[in-house]
Amino acid sequence: MKKLLKIDKTAAVNLVTELIAIPGGPGDEAKIAARIRQELIALGVSPRSIRFDKANQSTVLKSSTGNMVAYLPGLGKFRNAPRRMLSTHMDTVPLCVGAVPKRQSKTRITAAGNTGLGADNRSGCGSILTAVRELTEAAWDHPPLTLLFTVQEEVGLQGAQNLDASMLREPEVSINVDGGDPCEMVYAAIGGRQWRTTIHGIASHAGCHPEDGASAATIFAKAQARLTADGWHGQVKQGRNRGTANIGSVRGGAATNVVMDELVVTGECRSHSKPFLDRMMRTYERAFEDSAKQTKNAAGKCGHIEFEVTNAYPSFRMSKTHPSVKAVERALATLELTPRLRQIDGGLDANCLTGVHGTPAITIGAGAHDIHTVNEYLDIPEYLDACRVLLHVASGR
Repeated sequence: MKKLLKIDKTAAVNLVTELIAIPGGPGDEAKIAARIRQELIALGVSPRSIRFDKANQSTVLKSSTGNMVAYLPGLGKFRNAPRRMLSTHMDTVPLCVGAVPKRQSKTRITAAGNTGLGADNRSGCGSILTAVRELTEAAWDHPPLTLLFTVQEEVGLQGAQNLDASMLREPEVSINVDGGDPCEMVYAAIGGRQWRTTIHGIASHAGCHPEDGASAATIFAKAQARLTADGWHGQVKQGRNRGTANIGSVRGGAATNVVMDELVVTGECRSHSKPFLDRMMRTYERAFEDSAKQTKNAAGKCGHIEFEVTNAYPSFRMSKTHPSVKAVERALATLELTPRLRQIDGGLDANCLTGVHGTPAITIGAGAHDIHTVNEYLDIPEYLDACRVLLHVASGR
């Protein structure tokens, strides 16, 4: 077993460093996908076993690259065992585009310039490829494997939401890889709704006849003041229910001498409870509707709004005894590491794999920390532990 878990540390670190340097923000994953495909073929995966779905035709950002799925047939005594899947996302947040990785110390990789690093989630890609390399080069017996590399995770889990799930081939064990410590096993995550409201006011000359107008800015201000005063913005606590809500952008107006006739507002609401998330969305829509009706011009005409959900992903909670959970726990125990089950308030591809496509997936980290900031770094020992965990899981032991 010790021989099974042995990995080439230098090769693993060199690979993730190379992957980090390849640009690939949401919707621009073609280069990183090509490099991953090249690596898989070099490891003996048949080109015919590497496929792309058409998720990119349905995502918010239209691009040339869908989700990539690769298959490894089972080998030896595990060749007919239940299928297992390793998944991760290929894109980084835009802040990381152009990152130049540097070895800050024996235990840490950071970005050389004023960018994020992109270890979220090139460490996920690197750890999966390292596990496959060690598995194939040693010719260890293993169950059939599915490898999933998704697109546009950083813009609302778009790749996972629009995934052609039939390509997964119904794995019994599914491990998703993202940021953080590989010892932390995310078995539950929050659900979210992203929304957009277009506020229609009534334009008029702001200097000569302001009374003829009904300002879209006023409609927004009234609604936001009400939501904040009633406890529906920021950390939301309503009785036993909990969630978060945020206004993400406010855009409108063209000139200072015109009463603003249109304002577009975007935001999001999150909760682990679907009924409460539904309630939050109704509360936000009603607040804008009421504010529009209350904002009238001198002739008694009022504004109106359009409210739409632009993206949604479900919350999920896995059983702590699910085979995916147990597989990671066994791997961590072999490495003499202590597993920690946790739930988080962020969205993961696992939200869609579990809640949309019916493929429950436990998520572990691969060493990325302070993600989505210029302080992001890759913890090398944690990254190598993730490689070992994935190797053990992929082997079927």
